[in-house]
Amino acid sequence: MRRGVCGHRGPAACGGPTAAGSSADLWRRTPAECGGGLNCPGAYVCTRRVRAPAKGIAPGREGLGCTQPTAVVYTEPLLPQRTARRRVGGWSERRGKGRGRACPVPDTPNPWDWSLVRWMGVSFNFNKLRAMLMARVKVGASLDSEMMMVGSHADDLLKRTKEEITQNYPYPMMPTHFLDRDPADRSAGIGNYLLYDCDGCPEETMRWGQAQPTWTYWSLPFISKWLDARVNHKQIGEIEVGSISEDEDLLNVALWNAGAKKEWCAWQMGGTSFVWENYFPQHSPGPYPYYSDPKLFKDGVPIAFYFSHAEKKPEKVDKAMSMLQTFDDTKKARPYPFYHNGTFYKTFGALKRNTTGINCTL
Repeated sequence: MRRGVCGHRGPAACGGPTAAGSSADLWRRTPAECGGGLNCPGAYVCTRRVRAPAKGIAPGREGLGCTQPTAVVYTEPLLPQRTARRRVGGWSERRGKGRGRACPVPDTPNPWDWSLVRWMGVSFNFNKLRAMLMARVKVGASLDSEMMMVGSHADDLLKRTKEEITQNYPYPMMPTHFLDRDPADRSAGIGNYLLYDCDGCPEETMRWGQAQPTWTYWSLPFISKWLDARVNHKQIGEIEVGSISEDEDLLNVALWNAGAKKEWCAWQMGGTSFVWENYFPQHSPGPYPYYSDPKLFKDGVPIAFYFSHAEKKPEKVDKAMSMLQTFDDTKKARPYPFYHNGTFYKTFGALKRNTTGINCTL
């Protein structure tokens, strides 16, 4: 038996039991069994149980990420049975080592739409937190649907998540944002700054993080507590949680309130052009220093070329994926994937040994 996570409209898009003679019990079909759905039209996070051999499961369709969901959950299994990690990416159906994969979203109305749960007055982005709770996995990373995996080295993110988020440190971790949003840095006049403030906001304990959180099952009570407070307009300490407008804001405020200190270095470059402009030629990305701030990252934020983020042009995704595959076909070693302060490194350990004052990890 295998257990997977899908972010699709229904069984047809996910490779569910649609073929003649397929067994209906191969798919968990009710909201209670599936854990509901994402609150964007036609997007789901459901747990599928498949008996092997699975009739009605289209070959190669298991676990592909669609282009429409608010969040795609990139996970390790809850149980130790065999499973394939999900590499989720752009609009292409090409497959290959270290390349993104996607599936089309059907245009026709879907009978599963009745299981969508809509929250009045709550941003649909909070479904990312619902997905984290409903995925029922030991280790996971929440990615936006347009993100593309650069290479298999990004799998280390799950391994490192398991090591960092434990019973003694049960908080989700986010990659360092390109924005500094600390109210205390308002008058510094340097860096890429955008003020964030809220009623009863705690003091910043680390740089603002971007809403691609990773978590382990130890994080679930924390996530549940803050999501419940947001949906039901509760107050935690002096924080009016119901007034927090977005999931990224909530996660940052919640982590500051907990005194959390751990965050990932940046691993999600904007767009896909960095593949041919920075990654392959090993050319320093801008700005320099990379999105520094006056307190935590004076020499800039270290980067890992794990994923692309926010690319809106399918042709650029296809170009990046084609370049990655063409290079891998040569059987040569990939370029160094870690960068900081003008230098590329083969491992994060090497980066850390050669620099000081890094307030993030990988």
